[in-house]
Amino acid sequence: MPTVIDATLTKANSVGLCGNHQDRWSCKMSDGTTRNLDFYGDEIEFSKDELIGKTWNQVQDLFCAKDIAYLQGAPVPSGSCITY
Repeated sequence: MPTVIDATLTKANSVGLCGNHQDRWSCKMSDGTTRNLDFYGDEIEFSKDELIGKTWNQVQDLFCAKDIAYLQGAPVPSGSCITY
C-alpha cells in the first residue's frame, strides 16, 4: 500500500462554518498521488512527522483518534492510531 512520503500544510485564509478555520495537509503518496486531509486547526493538529510513512488508512485512523479525543476532552498521544 502507498505511504505518505511528503506533506505540506496549508493554513486556512478564510473563516468557515461557525467561525472555524479549516486547514489542509496535502500528502504526497509513494505511488505519485496526492491526498488531502482537511481539519479544523483550532481543534486538532498534526505534525508532518506524524504523517510521513503512514498509509492513507492510518492517516484517517489518526484523524479519527484525534477528533474523538477532542470531542471527549481527552488528550491523544502524538502519532496514535486506532486499531480494529
